[in-house]
Amino acid sequence: MVNAEIDCAALVQALPGAVALLTPQLVYTEINDEWLRLLGRTREEKIGSFMPDDYADSPLYHPGAVLVRNVACSHPAASRMTPPS
Repeated sequence: MVNAEIDCAALVQALPGAVALLTPQLVYTEINDEWLRLLGRTREEKIGSFMPDDYADSPLYHPGAVLVRNVACSHPAASRMTPPS
């Protein structure tokens, strides 16, 4: 396999539906237009911001919430995966 530079911003924009890339700390690094439309925000407002702040069901504010908790739990698991060789 050839190592090629990936344009993550272009990839995220090309995907159907609402897509965002997050750091392990749940900070937005890239967001596509559909995600921004659903949030009603601009890219400048969201890049670098903390994803759980966007959701009323954040466990930071509502202990029984599941969306943000599920994202937070799945993100570390995904980051431990290694690509096939």
